[in-house]
This record gives sequence, structure tokens and C-alpha cells, in this order.
Amino acid sequence: MRTFYHVTPVDHSLGSVLTPGRFGAAVRSARVRQSNVNIGDLNTLAWESALEVARQCLVPNAPSRLNCVFATPTIEEARQFQQRYRNDFSFIFELHVASRVPIHIADFESITTTTTGKTFLDTFVDAAMAYWICVGDTTLREVIIGGEGIVAQRSLRCRGCRDSQTQSHCPRASH
Repeated sequence: MRTFYHVTPVDHSLGSVLTPGRFGAAVRSARVRQSNVNIGDLNTLAWESALEVARQCLVPNAPSRLNCVFATPTIEEARQFQQRYRNDFSFIFELHVASRVPIHIADFESITTTTTGKTFLDTFVDAAMAYWICVGDTTLREVIIGGEGIVAQRSLRCRGCRDSQTQSHCPRASH
């Protein structure tokens, strides 16, 4: 059994089984429209397309972002992710993942911290490849879990809490 950390605004019950594919289903639900193009959808589709092609070329046996559960390898990285991308009310869950479930550790920093002045195309291609290769020092890694994870423990962070704490010790847990 391996332990990882999952950040989400959803309050899962202890023992819940998180299954892969929720994010991928949302990405795949974006439809081509002849008018009224959603720029946010296009940005997500561009990134995820570049990341999926890079995965298929560089690490074809790694689980796909489009069919996975996302996590971080350490609680510190989960807190960093939470602070940077889920700054409002969100939970950090400790996940237990069976040893037989395929995982891949990727460089999340490579797709969130890009170089100003580079063209979009070069940025997307270079960052997508760096994401899957995960070489060198990176301050934020992402675990791509190609199977189920079991919620083993919950931590809570909400506005007003200075640190991530277990829900039972959070002074605002009752709200």
C-alpha cells in the first residue's frame, strides 16, 4: 500500500473509494461550437492535448491524466497545491493506493510556471514534455494514479485557518 495526498473541495467520507476519470470526463465533454467559443475550455483542451500526446510519445505505459486520480507525493506538496490553486475551502485527503495500481510522478511545476515571452506553441510542447519526464529539482510534483485510491484521513483548510489541520481540531470546522 502506498500513501499519497489528494486536494479537493469535495468532502469525501473516510473509506470512500476515489475512482479515476472524473477530470477526463469533464475535459472530454467540451464540444466544438461554431459560435461562442469558451476561452477557458480552449486553454484546457490545448494543455491536455499537448500533455496526452507527450505522454503517448515519452511514457506510453504511464496512466493518462484523462483517466486518473490526481494526488501529490507529500503532504507539503498538497499544502502548496492547496494554497496556490484551491485557496478557498478545500480538503486534503490522505489516499491509500494498492501497490499493483500504476502511478506516474510528474512535474506539475513545469505546466504552471512558464517562461514569459515564449510562444504559446513552444511553451505548451516544452512544458508537456518536461511534465512527464520530471527531471531536476521541482517544488511541486503530481502523482497520476491509474486506479482507485481509498480515503484514509482528512485534513481541512478554510479561510481563517493558518495551517492545514485535522477537521476535528479546526476551530471553523462546524461552519
